[in-house]
Amino acid sequence: MARRTTQPQVSCLRANTEPLHLRLPKTDGQGRFPGDFMMLIPGLRELSAAQTETRLAQLQGILDADDDVIFADLNLPLNLLWVSVRQRHGVVTAVASMIREHFPAARLVGHTTLEKKPAARPASLRTRLALWARRVGRPLLPR
Repeated sequence: MARRTTQPQVSCLRANTEPLHLRLPKTDGQGRFPGDFMMLIPGLRELSAAQTETRLAQLQGILDADDDVIFADLNLPLNLLWVSVRQRHGVVTAVASMIREHFPAARLVGHTTLEKKPAARPASLRTRLALWARRVGRPLLPR
């Protein structure tokens, strides 16, 4: 697998031959992990060539206007936009809402952030047995 030596910039939203996982930034400019989100923009691939160019230029302008966007990739056959952003409170909501202002049909598919909730601690055996006994509701009788 090839290693990147330079930090990728916001892509020009055109067809790329290199797989997405090779083009994605691993860190932002300050060494922190970026947040990612995907948006589905229905109907983009059905537009004429001139309309597509206009809409892509509009989308490029939205992404270039925000300093927190560090990478963007549009898969036109799937109508899927991938955006990597710097970690900041509310940045995914802000960028996604800017896109939705210009593309009302766009839908946020999924996103990841650095902060994750700690995993729930499993209950002790005594607690699980007590819960099970309450659910059963009657004592077990030996045979």
